[in-house]
Amino acid sequence: MADEPIQSIRQQIVDAIKIRFGDILQENDYETDIGKNVYFWLLRPLSATELPAIICRDRLRTEWKALGSWNRFLDVNIELHIMPENIDVDDGADGVMRQIIADLETAIGTDPMWGGLAEDTSLIENEEINIEAKNNIFIAVLAKMTIEYSTLPWNPYE
Repeated sequence: MADEPIQSIRQQIVDAIKIRFGDILQENDYETDIGKNVYFWLLRPLSATELPAIICRDRLRTEWKALGSWNRFLDVNIELHIMPENIDVDDGADGVMRQIIADLETAIGTDPMWGGLAEDTSLIENEEINIEAKNNIFIAVLAKMTIEYSTLPWNPYE
């Protein structure tokens, strides 16, 4: 049997995010089921059957660090989409949005070092919240987190 291919630290972090965000379900003591569908770099529109959903887009910033290693910052833009049923837009959607944000913060905070892959994670506190009320209620919360980790220069695997 062939050995598993080696994954970059960045890919390992992305895989850990998918798993962690996929655990954001009411059966796991969260307030929402936003983790039912987790995507990275999904570019097509979501259908109603794919909601709730999280869409993430990662971008890497690299800065030099002393002693021959690179300090890397993985910026992850997070879109949280939900179409709650039986919610009055004028009376309840804002509470659902805050529940989603609280669930996201709780999930990240369970291990901000992503199983030892990272040195730290910060959740940027300037989220944007959008509500569309057309045929159904559609809520989108935009947030951002930054994951800091180190590698050897020119070596994304170590």
